Amino acid sequence: MQRYANGYNRRQFHGVLRSQTPEEVCCGTCNLPAKNYSNTQADCTPQKKGSGEQAHHTKENADIMIDPMCIRELNLTDLNHALFRNFNRFQQVKKCWRQENGEWILKEIAFTENWDAANYRFLVKCLQATVTSGGTVFGALDQEKLIGFASLENCFTGSQKQYLQLSGIHVSCEYRGRGIGKKLFCRICERAARAGAVKLYISAHCAQETQAFYQALGCVDATEISADLAAREPCDRQLEYDLSRQIIPEPPAKNHMG
Repeated sequence: MQRYANGYNRRQFHGVLRSQTPEEVCCGTCNLPAKNYSNTQADCTPQKKGSGEQAHHTKENADIMIDPMCIRELNLTDLNHALFRNFNRFQQVKKCWRQENGEWILKEIAFTENWDAANYRFLVKCLQATVTSGGTVFGALDQEKLIGFASLENCFTGSQKQYLQLSGIHVSCEYRGRGIGKKLFCRICERAARAGAVKLYISAHCAQETQAFYQALGCVDATEISADLAAREPCDRQLEYDLSRQIIPEPPAKNHMG
């Protein structure tokens, strides 16, 4: 999950607040089907395999149905600690990219994340602040069970005010690899474009799979770096996504990031 623009940052989550692991990502205007990709960055037990079912795109202001699941905008009433009672944040990272002397080098840096109750209370505050400040939080729900979420901040940045920040995206461990992250990203892109943004700004975790995933989707190094985000998360790679893209490349169907 990216550092939240409303003042919260990943270090307050035991050093790593988010993974930004959108399982399969597409732009808001694509027609790409959700496919089954394995998630090696966020291994969990038990790991359910995605069925490869195709999800259905609808208009931006309607729920997106994914089998029995839907994606909808969450409001302040929705955002409470009970919403996350079944959410499984478990993730293992084995390698990370580090920038040294202007070059990105892949290093053996391993860690495990598994949020506790305090982390979720803090997360709720982050998401509530996003909504209160005019931003958007989308939730993916399996009936009433939250299985994924993504957040978009409402503060335009950049010299031309071209950016809105994708501040967080997560899918519960046992639901990864089903295209849910992809659909969440689509909703974020649609909302950002409708708000007038030209690009998404992503302060992206340097995990190997995360970087490979974003690059495969067409995300590139940001042409303008947010000094605030870079200072708060010096190990992150600052990326951008061009919202004018009509179709972006499909992620490889190997253990890439999923």
